[in-house]
Amino acid sequence: MASKGIKSDVAKALAEMKALQAEGTLKWGEGEGEYPVAFRKGFFLFPKFILDLPISAEAQKLYCILLDHCFKGDTCYPGQKRLGEEMRLKERQIKRLQKQLQKVGLVTVERTGRSNIYTVWQLKIVNPR
Repeated sequence: MASKGIKSDVAKALAEMKALQAEGTLKWGEGEGEYPVAFRKGFFLFPKFILDLPISAEAQKLYCILLDHCFKGDTCYPGQKRLGEEMRLKERQIKRLQKQLQKVGLVTVERTGRSNIYTVWQLKIVNPR
């Protein structure tokens, strides 16, 4: 039951972001003049609505770390061991946090052989030139 509320909160926030996109304030995707939110120097935009989602602070931290791994586009593939080292947690705990992120729609995980490909929801901004 709570899951429907979570998904509607995410859907509402995404709808608000899309409205900004329609105004020309935000753009999504890899078009000309756009920057991915996760920059190589470790800075990115963290949408405030994520703080209101029913996920733990550790899951929010994992979301930030995954964003940091997304140098180009919205996918990355750090290993469970590496994520565990970066968060100072065991791999088992990383899996639990990933499930929280998947449940609210911030991350999808595709298993390919022995590794995971993470697709991370992120905001794109328009080049202000």
